[in-house]
Amino acid sequence: MYRFKWKRVGNESGFTLLEAILHLMLFVIFSHLIFLITQAYYQLTKIEDARIEMDWEGCVYDINTYLSMGGEVTVSNEGKNITIVKDDRIVVLRFNNNILWRNEKGGNETILTDVKRATFSLNQSELTLNATLENGAIKERIFIVEAAIE
Repeated sequence: MYRFKWKRVGNESGFTLLEAILHLMLFVIFSHLIFLITQAYYQLTKIEDARIEMDWEGCVYDINTYLSMGGEVTVSNEGKNITIVKDDRIVVLRFNNNILWRNEKGGNETILTDVKRATFSLNQSELTLNATLENGAIKERIFIVEAAIE
């Protein structure tokens, strides 16, 4: 008698059209999600950079305000402190514990936070502030002072 061998009609090692469409849809969805996540991360880093720049410019504005009152300016403690003396008003700006502080009449106020290193240097009538921030940014600003004592 004849024996029939049943043969499978398809190739099990390949994809059907439905499987290929499903894989394509999953690829498109995941690639879109990855794109959205990277865009959100980029926006967050832009916001953080803007915040750091705003803090730096606020610090520079504050220092300009203290220097504009005139008086004698001295740099001490290996460039970590500056003292501004005008009549009976004494303002001390100092770098300590990764923070730039303002001290006046015994009270402390933060001017700039997240600072790795900061140094002041006085050369004739130019006061230079060099700062390295926690994010690695290196900042420098030169201020013109009227009366300076080196």
